[in-house]
Amino acid sequence: MPADLLLVGRRPISASRRAHVLISDVTTRGCWDLIAARADIVFFVAGNSSVHAAAARPAESEVVALLPLRHLTEAARTSGRPFRVVHASSSRVYGTSTDAPAREEDAAPVTPFGRHCLLAEEFLATESRGSGLEPVSLRVGNVYGPSPGDAPQGKVVLNRIARLAVQGADIPLYGDGNYLRDHVYIDDVVRAFLAAGAHPGVAGAFNVASGASVTMRDAFELVAERAARLTGRRSRICEVAWPSGESPIEIRSFRADVRKFSGTTGWMPRVSLSEGIDRLVQVCGFDPTP
Repeated sequence: MPADLLLVGRRPISASRRAHVLISDVTTRGCWDLIAARADIVFFVAGNSSVHAAAARPAESEVVALLPLRHLTEAARTSGRPFRVVHASSSRVYGTSTDAPAREEDAAPVTPFGRHCLLAEEFLATESRGSGLEPVSLRVGNVYGPSPGDAPQGKVVLNRIARLAVQGADIPLYGDGNYLRDHVYIDDVVRAFLAAGAHPGVAGAFNVASGASVTMRDAFELVAERAARLTGRRSRICEVAWPSGESPIEIRSFRADVRKFSGTTGWMPRVSLSEGIDRLVQVCGFDPTP
């Protein structure tokens, strides 16, 4: 039997005919009273998504990270209806640790954004006790892949680079590019959220990533190569200096250990980096505008 889907946001949301849309603000209690009255599973992907905004306005970022969850847990207690919450966290909770692969117990954030993500995880876990909620936090790696036209494409590094490569433009690479990233394709992330929602009794924090890592230079070279196959022209990779005052977390190398989530739910990443970039470049080829 198809599930009813309710999409909640402050602005109009693109949706299929099978989805309902609620225009509301998740930082208000009334929004969560409406959600709690009908939800069986809540996929919580709201909050601050900008590392730089969190650093510039840390107090505001903390409020955005925690206030919706406070309203969520309070509304759940009032409603008396148990439901699952799958909360989008970030691999930035691991800070600049050089241990690889990073395990869930290794969290040690060094930026306001990472600290607020971890605070949100801990708050949700603590305040859910006795409320009937079943909270799961997914610490997602570097997500990439096609997104709706109203999504913030510019914040996704590989998406932005793919668009430049399809245009034949130079691709800027900070430093020597020999730092590692764990890129995970959007379809695998969506499957992870569905898997977390579909497993009652599973709770806690879990890594969701590819479990593999490549240097940013190699990732950019792969994008340039696959775009050149499509367009017949290859972009140059140009080293540029890191911006002044850039956080050390941007220069770190990172790879996630995904065995805990895989062992608990059976989820595994399916899309390799080469296949994912092929898909991304094809989409950018149809719409190469930034």
